[in-house]
Amino acid sequence: MAHNYPPKICLKCKKKYQPLDGRQKYCGSVQKKRGCSYEMRKQRSIESAQKSYRLLKLTNPEKWRARFEKIKEWRIKNSEKYKAQRKRQIERMKQKRQENPEKYREEDKRKYEHRRGVLKWKRLKLRFKILSRDYFTCQYCGKKTPSVELEIDHIYPNSKGGKSVIENYITTCRECNIGKGDVILNEFKL
Repeated sequence: MAHNYPPKICLKCKKKYQPLDGRQKYCGSVQKKRGCSYEMRKQRSIESAQKSYRLLKLTNPEKWRARFEKIKEWRIKNSEKYKAQRKRQIERMKQKRQENPEKYREEDKRKYEHRRGVLKWKRLKLRFKILSRDYFTCQYCGKKTPSVELEIDHIYPNSKGGKSVIENYITTCRECNIGKGDVILNEFKL
């Protein structure tokens, strides 16, 4: 017989939820591995393992050292396994790149720039250029900076084949940008 318990408020995230039993204090389910119940159980198991580990270190140092050595060996063994797996993955990727080099050339360039932190600064610079080009004004409704939050929008959306180049960007306020969505304004008719 299924019980209908009254809704409760989660002690961690303060959201309202339907408990599975009368003793449940957190939202979600441990069995389904979601919600605060699962997170709290995971956290408790980690804390108890750490506590027993510290206790073992204090009470029986020789046993602790043996356990430490065992963990160390396991890590070394698994790292070798991981290295071999990664090597196979890299070989497969190289083979794919040789089959279709044009596809990966642009991707590699982006990854390299991102890794060096160049991409972030390029984006900020580009954003400022576009905002200053449009005089910090929404190009659809004419609102200016202090009263609205401005965003950069694509004139021709990426979803419709638009490119990410400075000529395809325009300054808009949040309301106009959300209202426009992925519509090309030339095609849009009232």
